[in-house]
Amino acid sequence: MGNVLEIFASMMNFDYVVVRPPDSLWGARLNNGSWSGMVGMLEREEVEFALGPFTITPQRETVVDFTVAVHNDNKAILTVRPGLQSDVSGFLKPFTLDVWLLFLLSILAIGTTMRMLTSTEDRIFGTFTKNLTTKTAAWVFQTLTQESSDWIPKNDGGRLIVTTWLLASLVFMSSYSGILTAMLTLPRVTIPIDSLEDLVAQDDLPWRLEAGSMATKFLEESEDPVRRKAAAMSSGYFKDCWSSRQAIANGEFAGICDETTMKKAMSWDFSCQLGYLGEAEWQGLLPESLPLTPGGMGAGSEYGEQMYQVDPPTTDMDSVPGVGTWDLLLAQSAIANSGYKATWLASHRMTLPISIDIIKHSGILSKWIGDQITNTSQCLRPPSADRTESISALNIEAFLGPLSVLLAGCVLAFLSFLMEHILFIALN
Repeated sequence: MGNVLEIFASMMNFDYVVVRPPDSLWGARLNNGSWSGMVGMLEREEVEFALGPFTITPQRETVVDFTVAVHNDNKAILTVRPGLQSDVSGFLKPFTLDVWLLFLLSILAIGTTMRMLTSTEDRIFGTFTKNLTTKTAAWVFQTLTQESSDWIPKNDGGRLIVTTWLLASLVFMSSYSGILTAMLTLPRVTIPIDSLEDLVAQDDLPWRLEAGSMATKFLEESEDPVRRKAAAMSSGYFKDCWSSRQAIANGEFAGICDETTMKKAMSWDFSCQLGYLGEAEWQGLLPESLPLTPGGMGAGSEYGEQMYQVDPPTTDMDSVPGVGTWDLLLAQSAIANSGYKATWLASHRMTLPISIDIIKHSGILSKWIGDQITNTSQCLRPPSADRTESISALNIEAFLGPLSVLLAGCVLAFLSFLMEHILFIALN
């Protein structure tokens, strides 16, 4: 916005002094009917115009005049970036719950059928199988785990079931081992929040709305129940997406704000992780709001009242695949579309649109935004692409699930031994 401001000043031949709104807000209607933020300053004629990514709303149009859009943008969700995490139940993930239930039913069905068929064949052919139930159960599980069994039925009916179960268990276990190997080699990262529906459906990460923006009113008055729920269940407000970028990266809350500021925050996060720029070097970014005084114009922001020009890193990391880490994730599903608007009083509105058209159609604005938001392709990569190219060793957490099953089996075996011992003493 600083470059846009300079263009306006040069083409319209005026000087400016930047004034920061006392509450550092865009502007929303208060309960007493007055307005906060920059819109309030315009309404009270404390400034001549304000420049920033405003969104036109019917309420704001009652007190200020809007020019044509400088840039269109979306409202979206910015969250902490999920990473690769060990899953205790990961060894169960190769199949869905339905498949596992059908598999267990198959074991019961095969075991019961084999028990009944073998017993019937023994009566027909005058044979006898000792400990039939135990042998049948052991055979079912030995065949399932591709182990050889010392016992098979003596007659053709039982042997046909043996052949059928052997083929079925071979397909099942081969599929399980193959999928599990692939999951361990190329683990998937679960993205818990990728849309507004995901956000309101979870309760692990609170979310906040940008103070003084149109997002709150838009969500509250929406006909979509999900959007109304997002407004009603929010945990509060944050100043703006840029100043709250570190809190979001730390996982304190998720933020709903404009995508351009989100991408800038992600670019900052990526560049700082690489060590190219420090915190202070990136705080020269011109803020989203620039209220202006009569006879002058300037840049008031949380970073001070001086305008800065920040050059991006000299190395374009978009061309270096798989380098760097970052902690922010932009949800793929947008919440709403809004326009970056330059808000002026009526006295300037007649000449300003010409300047805006020149900036828009010449492509200058797109270049300025691209210069500030570097490493875009790296920052927008899915979390599953964060893994390293080399195969990493599995840690103990990756085996917690199987080890838990083994421990539970040992406990049950010990309890069974105690029961048998107690019964033996009681009977003798």
